[in-house]
Amino acid sequence: MSVVALVLYVMLISILYGLLRLKIIKSMVKKHIMTPTSAKEFTRLLDAIYLILLIFGTFIGILSLPALAFLLAASLIIIPFILHDLLRSIVYYYMLVSTKMVENGRFVILTRGIRGWIKRITPFFIELRGEYEETIRVPNSLVAMEPVRIPSRSLPFVLNVKFSRISDYDEVEGALKDAVLLTKRHSVVEPKIKLKAVGNDWVEYEIMYGLGTYEAANEIMKILINKLKRLLEDKGIYVEIRREHAIMSR
Repeated sequence: MSVVALVLYVMLISILYGLLRLKIIKSMVKKHIMTPTSAKEFTRLLDAIYLILLIFGTFIGILSLPALAFLLAASLIIIPFILHDLLRSIVYYYMLVSTKMVENGRFVILTRGIRGWIKRITPFFIELRGEYEETIRVPNSLVAMEPVRIPSRSLPFVLNVKFSRISDYDEVEGALKDAVLLTKRHSVVEPKIKLKAVGNDWVEYEIMYGLGTYEAANEIMKILINKLKRLLEDKGIYVEIRREHAIMSR
């Protein structure tokens, strides 16, 4: 009797496993509900669950038939809860992909202050590249259920440029304008220079850009600091360029 129950248990979980792995997942990939890469991730998770249930269930069945029956009943109760979250995440994934609410490479701003460029969209989460190269993973449910801001043209990017130990303000401003002119090709809107503060021997400017790609930010900073160093290196002027967490100086 225990052998029959064990065989039925193995057959049941094997049929469910085969149905999900060979039928449902392949169908979702074919209908473009799930990408091949995401299907591999989901399949690896499914393989692990199947092996755990198979090995653990076989061991329990050999020891005790009532314990196997309890495991089977518990599995029928617990697994739907697990699958519920997985299936809900996949539904959100399908909704995001089919409606093109978000797309790879786009810059998005979520209501909780999460912002970055979309690297990939999976059945479980969306992976962003943050403004400081960090990786951010956001559950599909959060993206699907809350407002998402997608800048229509460009990402605002502001730099503060401070010059110290100066004697000729006009000379410094002219050098800054020449340097900014070289960075125009990396901005989708005209850069704007604004005088921010003035001291006895220092002056600070604010430069506003509109970026189309993340990489442009680092390129702009590199061009500015190199050009200003060449223009002012013989003047003994100290130059500092900063944004929130990035500083370049000489």
